[in-house]
Amino acid sequence: MPALQKIAAAGQRTEQLRLKILQRVYELMTAAMSLVAALAWNDAIQTTFKIFFGDLGSLYAKYGYALFVTVLIVWFGQRLTHVTRILGVDVEEKKVS
Repeated sequence: MPALQKIAAAGQRTEQLRLKILQRVYELMTAAMSLVAALAWNDAIQTTFKIFFGDLGSLYAKYGYALFVTVLIVWFGQRLTHVTRILGVDVEEKKVS
């Protein structure tokens, strides 16, 4: 009987590890997507300043791109949250042992 308990304990540890890995992937993907959105908005704002100081560029294209990337990232983040909740990962939990 002790052998079965060891196998069950190992299975529980494996499941806990799987959930921790999924949580970490969620956190890293969210951070990466936020960086992409930040860089897009940074570029759009830089272009706005170029209007006032020369070199117009394509302002509407850059703002359009920044808005598109932001909407895409928000949608992807919501989908990722939905999937991780289905898989049983608590995405709001910040403590990862």
